[in-house]
Amino acid sequence: MTTRHTASVGIFDSGLGGLAIYRAIRERLPAESTHYFADTAHCPYGGRAVENIIARACAITDYLLSKGAKAIVVACNTATVHAIATLRERYDVPFVGVEPGIKPASAASKTRTALLLATPRTLKSYSVERLHERHASDLTIIRQPCHGLVEQVEQGALDAPRTLELLAEFLQPLQTQQADVIILGCTHYIFVQPQIARLAGPNVSIIEPAQAVATQLAKRLNDAGLQAPSGAAPTAAFSTSASDSARVSDVASRLLGQAITMEPAAV
Repeated sequence: MTTRHTASVGIFDSGLGGLAIYRAIRERLPAESTHYFADTAHCPYGGRAVENIIARACAITDYLLSKGAKAIVVACNTATVHAIATLRERYDVPFVGVEPGIKPASAASKTRTALLLATPRTLKSYSVERLHERHASDLTIIRQPCHGLVEQVEQGALDAPRTLELLAEFLQPLQTQQADVIILGCTHYIFVQPQIARLAGPNVSIIEPAQAVATQLAKRLNDAGLQAPSGAAPTAAFSTSASDSARVSDVASRLLGQAITMEPAAV
């Protein structure tokens, strides 16, 4: 029998990038049940209008709540910066989002220059400006839009020549402007972190958000009295808006290194 404590944590992203957040949550909170939704039919969000991103976030939240979710993780930078305020106003459940790690980047940088890799929509958001002003006003942030990288990850083409070409292009400021920290401003990019590290070299730090999101979720569940008991038997469900759910399942399985079945959902 499902109770408010054993109910699932809903997790959603524009596609499969948020599976990196899902993985961190399962490691940090092994007793929690989860329901992951990949909005693959509308991926990527990075070039979409803000109104459309908010509408998708609300539709997906409605779906996850209808499946009994007790909390929602917005595992997408673009959706977080543009939609999470609306979600928190509209729904009476805890929400946890993901934002670029500008504060830890400032702490890590010696050259006082960081390279922020993100989608165009995230880079243009007020949230990035706010984080910069609040936590790292003396840090120079090079904002690098990464056109096409989300699509490569969505195909599972992590080591494909085109992916490596894109990464080499996006990482040019490391040499030309002496950036010594890379901020991964999109959850998709976590899956190409090893490739980024090889290209960037050992003297460049990489800041990714997955563990911080899992830690914040643990705090929010604890504060709300919603954490699952240690003896709970967790479940993991996966859904996608894509019509070709078998292909999405295949890529998801390869990204996570375990068999995943994405159920189609008309959301």
